[in-house]
Amino acid sequence: MTGCFGASWGPLGEIYNRRSAAHQNKQRNGEGEMAIRSDSAGLEKQYLLDMLPAQCKRILEIGCGDGRLTWQYAALADSVVAIDVTPDTLAEALRERPERFCETTSVLEASGVCLPFKSDSFDQALFSLSL
Repeated sequence: MTGCFGASWGPLGEIYNRRSAAHQNKQRNGEGEMAIRSDSAGLEKQYLLDMLPAQCKRILEIGCGDGRLTWQYAALADSVVAIDVTPDTLAEALRERPERFCETTSVLEASGVCLPFKSDSFDQALFSLSL
């Protein structure tokens, strides 16, 4: 995995990858499901809609993971760029991407620490549950 800190993320990247893989394995086995993932109250999408301005054309989502949140707001913008540093979750996001968003969304491996975009590339940025 590469990032803006040189050729690789080093030990930090290795720790993140191990923890991410362990979390994904637990989810596949029906263990360790995050409560927010289920959104049992059905409020997550409404919170998002309340936060985004009506005239939002270009959205950057930092830490998109598997795209679960991305596909809930993607229809609100002309274009969406969703980034994450974990290739496995990005692959899942691409697999889960609804066909209607194939032309308007990009899913890329990149870090929110050192964004590979010009400063005026987006109208809004989302960063949710990515710490």
